[in-house]
Amino acid sequence: MVIILLLLLLHFFSMNGGEDELALSVTKDTASAHALAALLKRPFRPGQLFLDAYNKGVNFTLSPPMFLDAVAAASTQVYSANYTHEGFWADHWTYDLDQIESYEAIYPDKLEYAMFDAPKIPFYMSSGTVQPRDFKYVEVNIQGENVIRQYNSVYDDPEKLGQLNDRITKPDGFFELAVIPNEKGSFGTNYTYVYTVAPITKLFLLCVTRFSLLDPSGMGIEMEANKPGWNDAMNGLPGLLGSGMPETCETLRLVRWLMQTFRKFSKRSISIPIELAKFVDDIDHALNTIQDDDFKYWDTVATARESYRFAVRLFFKGEEATLSNDRLVTILSKYEKKLAAGIKKAIDEYSPDGIIMPTYFAHDVIEYEYTPYESYVHQKFVRAKKFKTRVFPLFLEGPVRQLKTIARDDGNAMTAIYDAVLKSGIYDAPLQQYKICESLEGQPIEMGRMMAFTPGWLENESIWLHMSFKYYLELLRGGLYDQFWHAMSTGAPYNMQVETYGRSPLECGSFIVSSAYPDKNLWGTSFLARLSGSTAEFLSMWLIIFAGQQPFKISGANTLELALKPAIPVALFKDDNTVSFKFLGKIDVTYHNPNRYDTWTMIAKRNVLTKPDGSTVTLTGPIILEPYATEVRNLEYDAIDVYY
Repeated sequence: MVIILLLLLLHFFSMNGGEDELALSVTKDTASAHALAALLKRPFRPGQLFLDAYNKGVNFTLSPPMFLDAVAAASTQVYSANYTHEGFWADHWTYDLDQIESYEAIYPDKLEYAMFDAPKIPFYMSSGTVQPRDFKYVEVNIQGENVIRQYNSVYDDPEKLGQLNDRITKPDGFFELAVIPNEKGSFGTNYTYVYTVAPITKLFLLCVTRFSLLDPSGMGIEMEANKPGWNDAMNGLPGLLGSGMPETCETLRLVRWLMQTFRKFSKRSISIPIELAKFVDDIDHALNTIQDDDFKYWDTVATARESYRFAVRLFFKGEEATLSNDRLVTILSKYEKKLAAGIKKAIDEYSPDGIIMPTYFAHDVIEYEYTPYESYVHQKFVRAKKFKTRVFPLFLEGPVRQLKTIARDDGNAMTAIYDAVLKSGIYDAPLQQYKICESLEGQPIEMGRMMAFTPGWLENESIWLHMSFKYYLELLRGGLYDQFWHAMSTGAPYNMQVETYGRSPLECGSFIVSSAYPDKNLWGTSFLARLSGSTAEFLSMWLIIFAGQQPFKISGANTLELALKPAIPVALFKDDNTVSFKFLGKIDVTYHNPNRYDTWTMIAKRNVLTKPDGSTVTLTGPIILEPYATEVRNLEYDAIDVYY
């Protein structure tokens, strides 16, 4: 249950009439109604709406949640995003599945509706467009040597800019991405409409496009659009035709989730844009006919991707093709096999110990031919004919994402990775914490800005709390509870010496100076150079620690069930052998542990549910079955006592 705090796409809400009537129905007086109606007549975000209403002295008749429900029901979403004209991050898409799994952990019985039958969703158009290879692979001279780099990979498409300028005054913010048939049935360009697809189709499209970005060696996902992945200090890597294994792991994770979902809902097919259908066929043909030539496969699929992007640059036609459930599972099975083979190759050929997956690669072009074109600074564009793969030192992000690909019941494989990390240069033995990377000594300055920093400082071999917390979270998800709590004993700020850490133990810094830093007096000191995502990871840990990874599941009888499976060590239990937390924002859950064991070593004997009127329901065993599971989710109980 990961909580994602990203502002990649801002959502506003807008009412198209009825503001006066709604305002009158939810306020106590005429002045409040007038003030609220004025606020509702312009696009708003919930938090800003509450703040503005408070400042205007609006008196509500409803509680804030009930008011928000009423406003949301009467409004439409407005997408208000702004492309920054710099490029596209290689990893931002990876958090989509985290959000879906968070939803699935509470509403597994509603997943089919949410994916297949919920209101369809549109596409966002930005002016930024990824260049085909013929217009971003350039020959440059570096220190007297002609080398190939990938520069200026994204450009502002003037036709897109024209469309966006035409639409800038539209109130709904959606973009018209599909051409509709004219009266004779052919497709013209005079009339358009907002093209939408089912959420599951969007996920499948995302999966296909990410899978198509396997690098020329068949291992990492290419950084093709000016930006690296999570580690933005690797900002030179895209220019080196870089690729990342973390995104390969996340693509594999998405492929497996889609396969599982289609198998679960085996009677469901999907409709996809006709352009995507051709792209899928092109990839499938390459998978079937090119088995042992990584370069040829890469070149074939990259060409197909460039053709797909050109076809949908301004519009989808609006025509669709249907993919049957069997076909989807077959396609995804091939993707899974290809991705798993790439991960195995990376470990077999480039891992220092044969266990930890390497993180980043660069691809040196060693054979190429010139195209007829030049860049705007007169650099010659080239077409790559052969590559040489170059691997970088280990980064903590590698094993973090690698752990996500291991089956949750394969404790031996997870333990092997954990043990290997402890023996690697990533582990900071003096501080008993985990550095963002091994030593970068001897690496090229071109790889990124981290090379400008002293080792142990910022992204050069420091302890970057956000990634450390991601690692701890994966240990927890993998069921390595003893290892997780051992890591937290030295890696969580609340367990650190305040005098050394340098700030409140309840606050996460950006990074901690590692033992790689020359000045030993600063070892273990935290600095807040930028905002940290550690809090989001910590909240995810908190949820798993107290409620388990997936509290609600569908039973073998196809009914909802609830089983709280905490990972609480005995040290956190009070003297009265209890520990409590708030579940679903309302229900007080108390665990009773008279024998004082770690909770992951025990099975609950009974659950006692308490209603607001004080009446109770006692259920034997660890699982809360229907109708009580749904009643708990509907917040019909004030408390749950779990007895071990």
